[in-house]
Amino acid sequence: ENKFAHSIMANLPQYKNSLAPVFAVKEVQSDSNERISVKNNIPWDKLPLNELCEEFKSITLEARMNSTPITNECYGKMCTGIAKRCLEMPDENLVTLLGYLHFWPYAASPKEGNFYLVWKALDNACLSRWKSWDINKIFLFTDLWYNLHLTRQSDYVYRSIKKTATNPSRLVSHQIVQLLFYLNVLRSTSEAVSMYNIEYQLEKIVHTLAIEEIGIAALGFFKTQSVVNSDKLKGYIIDRVIQEKDTIPEVTLSAILKMLRANLTIPLWERIPPLMDALETQVDRMSLLCTTHIILLGAKSLTLHEGTLTKVSQKLSVGIKNARLKEMEKVLYPLTLLNFNPNTDLCIFERVVNELNDPKRIAEFDQYPKSLVALLYYLTLREIFVEKPIAKILEMEYIRKTYGRTNFVIGREILGIDTYIEVMQPPYSGPRLPSEIRNYLSKRYSTFVPDPNRKLTKHTKFYLDIYQIATELFGNDCVMYKYIVPHHSRPDLVFHLNSDGQPLPIPEDYKKIEDFTGPVKSTDKGTWYSLIAASRNMFVHNVPVLTGETLSKLNLMKKLGYKPILVSYHEWPSEKQEKLNFLKRLIYS
Repeated sequence: ENKFAHSIMANLPQYKNSLAPVFAVKEVQSDSNERISVKNNIPWDKLPLNELCEEFKSITLEARMNSTPITNECYGKMCTGIAKRCLEMPDENLVTLLGYLHFWPYAASPKEGNFYLVWKALDNACLSRWKSWDINKIFLFTDLWYNLHLTRQSDYVYRSIKKTATNPSRLVSHQIVQLLFYLNVLRSTSEAVSMYNIEYQLEKIVHTLAIEEIGIAALGFFKTQSVVNSDKLKGYIIDRVIQEKDTIPEVTLSAILKMLRANLTIPLWERIPPLMDALETQVDRMSLLCTTHIILLGAKSLTLHEGTLTKVSQKLSVGIKNARLKEMEKVLYPLTLLNFNPNTDLCIFERVVNELNDPKRIAEFDQYPKSLVALLYYLTLREIFVEKPIAKILEMEYIRKTYGRTNFVIGREILGIDTYIEVMQPPYSGPRLPSEIRNYLSKRYSTFVPDPNRKLTKHTKFYLDIYQIATELFGNDCVMYKYIVPHHSRPDLVFHLNSDGQPLPIPEDYKKIEDFTGPVKSTDKGTWYSLIAASRNMFVHNVPVLTGETLSKLNLMKKLGYKPILVSYHEWPSEKQEKLNFLKRLIYS
C-alpha cells in the first residue's frame, strides 16, 4: 500500500519539488586492491565537502555492485569522517548523502555499527536546521528518510512532521495528502497531532484531488486509527468512488473502503446500497482481497446486498485453493452476519469445510490462528460443525499460543464454540474449555443487568421498559433476568406459564442457578419463555431479516427448553397501556 501510494505521488507533477530526487546509478568497476588502498587513505576530515560527497557516491556504487554492506569494517574511517562533518554541510550535500545511503545493501539493524553512525549524524544535521526550511524542503528530506526505511527512527522526521501537522491550514492540496502519507508511515505521531484540523482542511480541498490521492489520504486516517467525523466528507468520497468505479485502482479502493468501514455512521447507511450497486460491476476485475473489503463494508452497515455477496462468494469458491484462511474468514463473516446463502455453483460452505479438513492447510492454522477461530465460529452459527479443527483450537496450548497467557484476551468466539458443543451436542470427543475459564469468559463478555440508578443507553432503557411492563403483567415473583446463553452478552427476561396460560412463580432451584456457570436449561414444570429485547443491530438494515447471530441464539434457547419471544424496538409502543396490550399479544398469540 505504501509503495503504491508513493508511486502515485511520484507520477504527479505537483509533488516534484517535495519528493526525493531520482539519483543516478551507473555501472562502476569492481574494487581492485589498489582502489581499496586509496579508499582507505582518503583524508575524509580534510576533503572539500563536494569532493567528499563525490567520493561517497563512487564508493557507494562500488559497494552496491559487490553487495558489500556499509557495516564492513573497511568503511569505518569513511563513516567516522562523514559523521564528524555533517553539521557543516550545506543542504545539497545532505541530500546527496541521504540519497546514496539508500543504495547500500540493507544493514541487519538500524543500530548496526557504521550505518548507525552515519544516519544518526545526518539526522542531527537535519534537526539543527529544519525550522528554517519551507514545507517542500521539509517533505523532501522526510521522503529521503522514507526511502531509507528510517522514518520511524529519525528524530527529525518525528519533530518536523508533528510540527507541520499542527498548522495544516498553511498547506496546499497536495501537501495535505503528502502529510497524511507520512503520518500513515509514522503512526506514532497521531496521538500528538489534531487529526480533526487535518480532516477540516481535507474537506475543503478534497474536490481538487485525484481519486488516487483521496485513497492516500484515507489510508492516513485508517492507519493512524483516527476518526473521520465529517459525514459530508465521507459522502463526497462515496460519490467519487461511484463516479470513477470503472478506473479506480484496487489498492485505492481498498484504502477508501477500510477508512469508510472504520468511520461509518448510521446516517451514512443509506449511501451503502448505491455504492454496492456500483462496485458489484467491478468484482470480476478486482482481486479477492479487495472484494472482501466491499462486502465487509456492507456487513458494517448491516446491509444485505445479494449481488456483491454472491459474486464475491463465487470468486472465493472458484479460487479457494489459492485463498488464505483470512480471505475465507472475511467472506464468511458477512454471509453469516447477514444470514445469506449465495448458492454458489459449488456450495461455498462445503468448499470452506473441505479446505479446513485438508492436511495441506494445517500450517496455516498456526499462521492465522485468530482467523481459524473466527471461521469455525461463523460455521457453528450456521450449525456446521468441523470436528478436527475445533478439537485443535480448544486445546489450551493452542489457545495460549493464539491469545497469550491472560484469560482476559481470549476471544468470545472460543466461548461461543464451546457453548455450541455444550448445547447442541454434536458428535465430539475432543478437548473443551476448562470450566473456570468458561465461567470467567462468560462474565468477562457480559453486560450489566439494566439498573434505573445507572446512566442508561437507549438499549438499556428499552430493556428496562420491557422488564417493568412484564412484571406489571405477571408480578415481580414471576419474571427475572437470566444469562441463558454464555457467549451472548445481554441477559434475557425469563418467565413460565402453566397449561392455562397463567404465570408461575420462578422456582427457587432455578433462582439459585448461578450466573456465568454455563448454559441455563429450563425446568420441566410449565412452559418457559424468554423475552429478548430486539434492538437495531439484531436486524439486517435494509430487509426485515434477523442477523445470523440472533438466529443462532434463538436456536440455542429452543434447545435449552425456552420459547424465545422477540420484542422489536421498531414496534414497541410509546404509551403504557399500549405496551401492556402489545406484550400480551406477543406472548399469547
